[in-house]
Amino acid sequence: MSSVWASESPNIIRPEDVLTEAGLAELRQAQASAKEKATTKTASKLLIPIQAQGPEHVVKLSANGQSLLLRTIHPVTGETANAFASSASSGESAPEESQSAASAGIAAGMGEPGMEELNATLEELLPTAWRYGDKLSAFHGGRWLQPNRSIPLNSFTYANLKQIFFSQNGQVLALTAGSQGALDALRISAEGHRQKLIPDDMARLSAVTAMDATGATIGGWLLAKSATAVPQGFIWHQERGLTVLPPDQVVPRAISADGNEMIVDAYVADRALLHRHHQFSQLPADLAGSQGGGAFAISQDGKKAAGYTYGESDYVRGWIWDATHGYHPAARALYISNADTENPDKWQALGDQLTRLAGLSEADQHSQLKTRLLRRDAAGQTETVADEGWFLGYAPLSKALIWQAWSEEQGPIPMLSRAGQNTIQVPKPDGVKPQDLVIIQLSSDGQSLLGGNAERQIVTRGKSQIAIPDEVFGNTLVMSADGRILVGTYPDEQWSKPDLIFWLDVDSGKRRYFASCSAASGVRQNVMLNEKGDELIFTDENGGYCRYHIGTNIIGANIKDAQ
Repeated sequence: MSSVWASESPNIIRPEDVLTEAGLAELRQAQASAKEKATTKTASKLLIPIQAQGPEHVVKLSANGQSLLLRTIHPVTGETANAFASSASSGESAPEESQSAASAGIAAGMGEPGMEELNATLEELLPTAWRYGDKLSAFHGGRWLQPNRSIPLNSFTYANLKQIFFSQNGQVLALTAGSQGALDALRISAEGHRQKLIPDDMARLSAVTAMDATGATIGGWLLAKSATAVPQGFIWHQERGLTVLPPDQVVPRAISADGNEMIVDAYVADRALLHRHHQFSQLPADLAGSQGGGAFAISQDGKKAAGYTYGESDYVRGWIWDATHGYHPAARALYISNADTENPDKWQALGDQLTRLAGLSEADQHSQLKTRLLRRDAAGQTETVADEGWFLGYAPLSKALIWQAWSEEQGPIPMLSRAGQNTIQVPKPDGVKPQDLVIIQLSSDGQSLLGGNAERQIVTRGKSQIAIPDEVFGNTLVMSADGRILVGTYPDEQWSKPDLIFWLDVDSGKRRYFASCSAASGVRQNVMLNEKGDELIFTDENGGYCRYHIGTNIIGANIKDAQ
């Protein structure tokens, strides 16, 4: 009755009659969002795990989906939690937050002998590699789970969890691990045979940074025993043995699937130059009230510096420092608003003024570390891809490469180079600046590309682009190596932790939402895929995981699509 009355009444008020075009667009967007959330709830289905357990955390899944590297997560006792709480600076966390923070801190390796010192040293010695979060984490036991056996991994107490490599068939494992201040590049066979790639008498530290599809070719860096030594790259081959790269070829970043091409970070630097370069990002280290900042200029001997700092106010203030007197408070009188930091001219003027006030020159405004990104072939011939370029991603099958170039007008710009095609900027979502692209993944064939920031992402394949729903946690998104499946996590109603698994078929654009893993219920959750996207891992860094096989019987017609 009411619907008939409404359609015939001349007094009915329609949104089109009272809203502007902008208001009407906002209303329709809100209605679409509400519909999306309703669809999410009705389309959620429970995947049946083929394996679910804790307190282990899945660190790596092989391309064929047959091998898992698991790290044991030890429970947080009252004693360890109290020790963490007493060492915290603020002590204001809620009890459940303190417990979660304690668990995360222990998982990261707080107090692990030798590990934090190593992380601090390598952050300075490896300016191109350690800047991507490749820090060592605690590894108090774990195992390599294969279809027919389980290989214990308990001979080291920390490892680089971001640089772990399985061969295509899951039969070779390469990683960087150590204990008590040592660090080794390791290769482990499916039978459990462990091999140090660099002899103890040749280097104090070594690490794995790249591997081909078969596990026959491995790249990494080593640090000789000399007190003045700096890292130097190497290639290890199963038949040809060890080759130390020229001094300027420092960090192999990627190796093609066939082992015939390597991407290498190249630069020439001694310890003093690396230390000064590191200071640019570390200062001001102990300035009262500072929540962060950086240096505009540092003297060549490292005894004078000028820079900026920010805190709780709406202003960025200057600072001047020297080794004799410390920080000079008068420099705080030089400041600009947070909004003006986006103005290149005003930002440059602030830096120049502070530089002169500190008695420094324009030459002191540069770290003088000149980096290059190289392609190196199997014969050792190199080609410079970019001067001042930073490695971001590589397609091991097609040999497509993503790196970060520097633009004076825009800052860091991600670039994409495919064989036989012109170099282009990495596609980005609408409303996201190129320099703000922090999520970038490239498929092994170079045809699919995921790009975005924490709030907004798109996946590009060929000429098609698909926007990822805003509600999906961007930092959990992962793409299958073949570029056809994308998964991530979707929040609960309170937006406090992941609640659903978001699944996207890139070719068709179909989306589905699956109920997440009951064995992983914390806030540090993420997902993993094998090469084809039909093996899925849902894991919690604080312990617990589920393993699924997503065949057509699960994701086929019997599962309602989210339209």
